[in-house]
Amino acid sequence: MHVRDLDVGGAYSLFTAAWEAATDLDAYLRGEVPELAPEAREILRALGAGLTDEVAARRLGTSLRTYRRRVAELMAVLEAGSRFQAGVRARVLYAVQGRVSESLFREKTTAAAWRSKPSWYAISRRDRTTSPELQRFLAKRMNAATVEIDSGHLSLITHPDEVTQLILSATRTASQYAAAGGS
Repeated sequence: MHVRDLDVGGAYSLFTAAWEAATDLDAYLRGEVPELAPEAREILRALGAGLTDEVAARRLGTSLRTYRRRVAELMAVLEAGSRFQAGVRARVLYAVQGRVSESLFREKTTAAAWRSKPSWYAISRRDRTTSPELQRFLAKRMNAATVEIDSGHLSLITHPDEVTQLILSATRTASQYAAAGGS
């Protein structure tokens, strides 16, 4: 039996698309991905948040002319013909996040991101793998925005619309958080 024979076509398509678009980790760690300064990442965040040039320049403390020059330089580094393409290239290359530290794979995590960053959680009401009570406890502990889905453990597959709405909500909030100076 092949994966395609099961009723998981959507998940298979999503995985295949993500796999084909992924940056090779070895190439990434070798530094073939352009390394962007924190200032350039801030500009990308401003572009991603949909800020006008005037608002972005003001928030970054630069003149409008300097901001536009830096946007043009950034587009050249990312080999992008448009601002939209720069944003897509930045996401594909993980440039907005910055480089992955090789120590990430050797050291223990000392702080959970959910303690200082916005979080989201999809609670599956009929989950028999992870009880809904435990999911609610974890979401509350994380101070996460939640959605409750009338689903078992595989809500991503069985209720893609609800999960997609949660992801889109998270994306909007995270963009606003980053544009406001969150990290």
